[in-house]
Amino acid sequence: MKILHIIMSLDYGGAENMLIKIINEDSDNEHRIVVLIDRCPLSPLLKRGNNVYPLFNKKSFNVIRASYRLIKVVKDYQPDILQSWMYHAEIIGLLVKLFRPSIKLFWNVRCSTKEWLSLNFRNRILFKILQLGSKLTSGIIVNSKHEVLFLGKSSYPLIKVIYIPNGFSIPDIIDKNLARSKLLEHFKLSGDVVLIGMVARFHPQKDHYNLIDAFKLLVVDFSNAHLILVGDLFDSEFKKFISEAGLASNVHFFGTTNKVFEVISGFDIGVLSSFTEAFPNVIGEYMLASLPVVATDVSDVREIMGSFGRVVSPRNSYALYKGLSEMVHLSLEESKKIGRLSRQRIIDIYPIDKIARDYILTYKASLS
Repeated sequence: MKILHIIMSLDYGGAENMLIKIINEDSDNEHRIVVLIDRCPLSPLLKRGNNVYPLFNKKSFNVIRASYRLIKVVKDYQPDILQSWMYHAEIIGLLVKLFRPSIKLFWNVRCSTKEWLSLNFRNRILFKILQLGSKLTSGIIVNSKHEVLFLGKSSYPLIKVIYIPNGFSIPDIIDKNLARSKLLEHFKLSGDVVLIGMVARFHPQKDHYNLIDAFKLLVVDFSNAHLILVGDLFDSEFKKFISEAGLASNVHFFGTTNKVFEVISGFDIGVLSSFTEAFPNVIGEYMLASLPVVATDVSDVREIMGSFGRVVSPRNSYALYKGLSEMVHLSLEESKKIGRLSRQRIIDIYPIDKIARDYILTYKASLS
């Protein structure tokens, strides 16, 4: 079976990581990737060759040339399955389907559509087009149960909506003391601090400002608490906000990394402050690193975490502060127990081999 994926880029992100995991897990079928933008820091993670085809390069957005490249890739490769990832790529997938009707087209919805529609008028127009085009798909894969319900009310053919959650490669447990020591050395901190970390790009939906408001309250109680922000796009206005809150010496920026698990293994607590999500991969990563987790109650977060950690109201800095405070107060044994059970939950429910198999079986069913 030949599978062609279309995605915006292979930059750091949940969808991009998930795509690579599925390809690496599936040794029985052939995969190729078309990226709309030639920004692919994650492509070295592909285990079976770098079969990535950019449509636009970094210096030129020539639509005619990009269209020719896309047609050539499809014509030369002759894919059985076309899997587009997220809404902008779905428009491209729809055009390919019109050009090549025999191909089995799948979409992949990986965000809160309700919030995405609220961002701008252009997205609402795009969604209207996709509602009409959804009838041409063989399936619409959704990684969130909340999103299944939303799409079912949005004129998408519910019979074509397929729930497949995100999956996780199960890494070996990293020596926490060693990982923690590296972070302490990196930021020149003493060993008696509490390291709270969040992995997320700087984006309004991640609600970093709410996190800082909550952390400011926490530092009043625990002056040795330190917040490590892993990600990019943090602007000067946000850094000024941190400084004016008196937290410049307690908040640290790590930047981006393709070794996220090594970094978060050094945290004492993992946190997510988003006011909207679909299936946040980072919650599973925290849990696999055996961390106590504090996260906002959005989309499928409560289902992912189960009874472990603390789930708090979104856009509520006091609730987030209380959740973090409870985790800081845990004894070492209580923290280890939560971490151990959290890790086992992800291993039991969301292993990547099972999730990748669900994708492949879905594709095969459409061909039969």
